[in-house]
Amino acid sequence: MAAQKKETERDDTKRYITVRSAAKNYRVKKDDIVMIEKFREKAFVYTTSAKIACNTTLDDFEKMLADVKTVVRCHKSFIVNKNYITQEDPIQMKLILEGGLSCYVSRNYRKRVFE
Repeated sequence: MAAQKKETERDDTKRYITVRSAAKNYRVKKDDIVMIEKFREKAFVYTTSAKIACNTTLDDFEKMLADVKTVVRCHKSFIVNKNYITQEDPIQMKLILEGGLSCYVSRNYRKRVFE
């Protein structure tokens, strides 16, 4: 019984990340993350149902989301989930995502995104 509980907890850590915002902790399902944007000192996690502001770096988010193959860094200020891309514009180097979100793709990351 204890082994089954540990296995369930391990599965949860594979599917969820914890985002600390102000004094609250949010459990966010990795597959629900649409985009993460860094603006000044804040990072904004856009999910299918919410927008969460936190102080976590994008490098830390990349490490937390390394096992999710559809999540890629596309700019020094953006991480996107490829499953939520509705339109790609390689000429303007821009992505349009579900929910009306958009972000730019830098030259350094373009191969990762437009493959």
